[in-house]
Amino acid sequence: MLRQKADQLQRLVESQLDMLQKQEDMIYAQGEQIKDQRKAMAALTGALKELAQDLKETKNEQARFTREAGEIKARLAKAQTSQGKQSYSAVVGVQQRPAATHPTPPRAQGPAKVRAGEETRTVTVDVTRAKGERNNLNEVKTAIESGLGHYEVTKGITLNFIRPRGENTVDLVFNTEAEAQKARQHPRWLQTAMPGARARGETWFPIKCDGVSRYMVLNQETANERTIREGVLDEFRKDNSNDNVDCTARKAVWLSKVDSGKATGSLVIWLAKKEAAQYLLASGSVRFGVSAAYCTEFQAREDR
Repeated sequence: MLRQKADQLQRLVESQLDMLQKQEDMIYAQGEQIKDQRKAMAALTGALKELAQDLKETKNEQARFTREAGEIKARLAKAQTSQGKQSYSAVVGVQQRPAATHPTPPRAQGPAKVRAGEETRTVTVDVTRAKGERNNLNEVKTAIESGLGHYEVTKGITLNFIRPRGENTVDLVFNTEAEAQKARQHPRWLQTAMPGARARGETWFPIKCDGVSRYMVLNQETANERTIREGVLDEFRKDNSNDNVDCTARKAVWLSKVDSGKATGSLVIWLAKKEAAQYLLASGSVRFGVSAAYCTEFQAREDR
């Protein structure tokens, strides 16, 4: 009788131990799940911060583009008032074939055309935290030329002139676009010339395109129906550039909601050069392969 009770007690103890082990295993598994969820939340938080920063930069770029577009419209209105009607491209600097058949003496380039030519040769520098001379442009130019010559990779680059843009910002205009690109890609010279100064990134110019064929621009093989197909930016440059305007694009984002029932939608595309954005806006349309779409100024929404 005692042995039978002892066996029952042993089985009860073993059952309780087995139950405790299962509970410990469950608690451990839940702990691992919590760790994975925390990692996922951290990654999501980082992605949201990057998205917020991209949105802020996009809004700043759009505000600048809208301001410059307003200046162009003002110049256009002034030109129409003082000289009769002129085309949009004549005011902003897009080259056209002269209508006159008789030789005419050469004329000086207008401010808009000069500025359009400078855009690709310019590196914008923030001197808010720069040490040393900032107001005497002769000394600033000398310091920058010395900094460029200090490094083999930037030696030989020529700074054409400096244009102040505000209290804490200046534009450094180089002789060629290639020199400006090299100066931007290898910025050590700036810290040698003006410690604390910072070269701003390349400015892009967005336009909004409506009636864009989904088939021509979206990746049909991905689960995300808003993914831009690889190669679209290069195709856009080839489809829309000409001998006078380089329509190189840096980024494109699909704006329309996911709806497989619609054949067209809207996107925003960022161009590398301001004159290209002005040229396309003046024409009112862009090409995406064999299809075409309408284009207008991109107005960033406050809730995006």
